[in-house]
Amino acid sequence: MDVTGRFHLLTVPGGLRARLFGVDPQPSPAPLVVGAGGRDGESIPLRTLLTRLLDPTNAR
Repeated sequence: MDVTGRFHLLTVPGGLRARLFGVDPQPSPAPLVVGAGGRDGESIPLRTLLTRLLDPTNAR
């Protein structure tokens, strides 16, 4: 997240030019799935997770 609220994924294609001159990461939409790409294979949509966490009738 930058100071204006934009999401930046901090991986960019590498190469000699990028090493010499640097890169300028572009903002992208934030992922709406928590845990996607993790090694354990478990993921959950952000909406579902927030509903579970914020629902007052959900017993923890």
